[in-house]
Amino acid sequence: MDTQLHSNQHSHAEMRRTLVRNLVLLTLFTVGTILTVAVIGTRNAVEDLSWSLMDRTAELTESHLDGFFRPMGELVGILKTWGKESPKPLDIETDADRIRRTLWPIAASDQRISGIIIANNRGEEYFLHKGADGWSSRQSGKPEWDK
Repeated sequence: MDTQLHSNQHSHAEMRRTLVRNLVLLTLFTVGTILTVAVIGTRNAVEDLSWSLMDRTAELTESHLDGFFRPMGELVGILKTWGKESPKPLDIETDADRIRRTLWPIAASDQRISGIIIANNRGEEYFLHKGADGWSSRQSGKPEWDK
């Protein structure tokens, strides 16, 4: 009888150990699964947020660049038309005053403009630029470059 009681107690203790071990394993498995899902979910959320942020930054950058270059493109178109509709071919040396009178108000009207260069097909150029002391101009021509 003592043997049977001792055997019964032994099997109850073994059963408890097995139940505790299974409960610990089940808890560890559950916690591991929850952590894995949380890490994967967080990583996916961070990746989605990063892509969204990059897309938004690209759109904003494109908008700013378009806001800068579109008016400059229109300005180039105006100057190109001015040059083509000029009654005679542009002579940088003799037309310098007319060029300055035409370019200065255009350049001064937009603070983003720091300089404008007008050139003709003979290699002569007129350069109006904004320096620390204000606006100034420079003329140069192909014959000067050959020296």
